[in-house]
Amino acid sequence: MTHCKEQPVFEHLGYTYGDFPESEKASKEVMSLPMHPFLNIDDQNEIRGEIIENI
Repeated sequence: MTHCKEQPVFEHLGYTYGDFPESEKASKEVMSLPMHPFLNIDDQNEIRGEIIENI
């Protein structure tokens, strides 16, 4: 997972590795999953498949 500052939309801000040590550490340790009450079974299966495929 990439840190938000590494996304192309934020390149113009000029941040580099080490500017946000705590959030950079968290971005390497935490996985955020899409979750909401309207997530249907097909979407759940797709998410599960992606996780299994990329572990």
